[in-house]
Amino acid sequence: MRWLAIGLVVLPAPVFAQTLSCPIPREIPRPYVERVPDDEEPVVRPVTGYVLALSWSPQYCRGRATRPRERLQCRDGRFGFVLHGLWPQAAGGANPRWCAYAPRLPEALIRENLCISPSAQLIQHQWAKHGTCATTDARDYLRASKKLYAKLRYPDMASLARRGTTVAGFRRAFARANRWLPEASLGVATTRDDYLVEVKICLDAAFRPRRCNAYDRGRNASRPLRIRAAGRS
Repeated sequence: MRWLAIGLVVLPAPVFAQTLSCPIPREIPRPYVERVPDDEEPVVRPVTGYVLALSWSPQYCRGRATRPRERLQCRDGRFGFVLHGLWPQAAGGANPRWCAYAPRLPEALIRENLCISPSAQLIQHQWAKHGTCATTDARDYLRASKKLYAKLRYPDMASLARRGTTVAGFRRAFARANRWLPEASLGVATTRDDYLVEVKICLDAAFRPRRCNAYDRGRNASRPLRIRAAGRS
């Protein structure tokens, strides 16, 4: 089974660390079991690839620092890129989602992943909506997500935030930090006023880089890209 043999080589710790501090609380909020929302429906289709989505935490946390459910990510801890999720893709049409019932994840498993996805409910949600379409074992799904995340290195985000760049310039900097990733496999999502929200890494079914489709590729390469500096909210 491919999920048990992802041939990823974990690189040394990134030069520009993404988890600046992660004080895991003694008591973790218990996530609720998620079911298919009324405005969505299950989509069970063959998986032909994946998107690894990384949220830029300083942008996500803007205006959220006082929300109890965002406490670890936006108040107690300090993060750069955090793992949003690993999303199965399908060839043409709707992507797989909500493929099976997902019971509440064990607290120990959530703790193992909180410093890369700093929300118990986010971890539960990603497993329920996306992970169940890739494997029947939550540990396999989260382990694969964690290995992919651990493989990444990052450009100097503080420098890019100070001097500014374009979407194309950011893709180029990210690809230089990860020689195994071509620029065509990187998508960039932004706010309407050009602030970085998320990076999407497009992968094939064997977790090798592939060219992003137009939707995942995101903003036009020539657009300016504004990056909210870490430590600000």
